[in-house]
Amino acid sequence: MTAEKNAEIAQRLRQGDRSAWEEVYDFYSRDLWRYVSRMLGEDQEIVAEVVQEVFLAASEEINEVEFPTEHEEESIDAELPSSFLKLPLEEIERQVILMRITHNDGNKAAAAETLGVTARTLRNKIDRYRKLGYVA
Repeated sequence: MTAEKNAEIAQRLRQGDRSAWEEVYDFYSRDLWRYVSRMLGEDQEIVAEVVQEVFLAASEEINEVEFPTEHEEESIDAELPSSFLKLPLEEIERQVILMRITHNDGNKAAAAETLGVTARTLRNKIDRYRKLGYVA
């Protein structure tokens, strides 16, 4: 969604426009469902409850949400290292992971926590990088 569309939908949500909620649900529900399924497993009842709770919590907090304007979205890009803007996502991920490990003085468990992944996930990524020759 564009910044302009986000602002328009946010305004409609604040006014109680039910069709705006339908647009938000249609836009985000599939990705949210996949994410929750990956995090919690395939139990569809649990996944459905979590997805419902997320949208319920969003509806209760909509007056507090501030969507970025188009100018603010541009400034977010400006804050990224310019080299990141031309790299594939996988390479950006690798660089961020390695920076977090360095920032945490080599402590992979701490790096994993700040990245929001398990230590096992981080270890698997590092093993993959090692096999590809990116790290020693």
